[in-house]
This record gives sequence, structure tokens and C-alpha cells, in this order.
Amino acid sequence: MAIDFSTIWIKWGEIDEPEKGGTLLGYRIHVKKEEHHENSQPFYKEMTVGPNITEATITGLPTWTSFRVWVAAFTAAGEGEQKNDEWIRTSKQ
Repeated sequence: MAIDFSTIWIKWGEIDEPEKGGTLLGYRIHVKKEEHHENSQPFYKEMTVGPNITEATITGLPTWTSFRVWVAAFTAAGEGEQKNDEWIRTSKQ
């Protein structure tokens, strides 16, 4: 959900126990800008939060831009599957 021109807020559910594949260390949030044309500047941001966190506010995003956002759980073995990605657009200034 867009909060303002450079900030979004996301919320996700905890990963189910059988899907963990080990001790859950946290969640990695990925934010990638939609590419419209060849002169478009790429943008990618990644955040890591602890295993008990299920929401995040992401700041410093370009204004009035669409982003693909996804969250993946990770253990010592690595990051899990990318699931449930969403498209979110920041607001106009």
C-alpha cells in the first residue's frame, strides 16, 4: 500500500512450519521498479527483517512509480521460493 510519494507499507503472513526447511532466520523484502522504456533508470532495493516481523515500511522510493514487491523467508540454507509478489505504485508528490 502506498503511504506517500516515496513510501510504501507491506504486510505478509508468517511462513508455515512445514515450509521452513530449518530454523527461520528472517524475511528478505525485494522491491524492483517496473521498467517502461530503455532510458528508464533501474531501481532495486532489498531489506532484511527478523523472523518475528511480518510488516515493513519501505522509504526512499521514486515518486509515482510502479514496483514489484515480494517477500521470501530465509534459513541458514538460503532464501526460499519467491511467492505472492504484488505491484504497488507510489503516490504523486
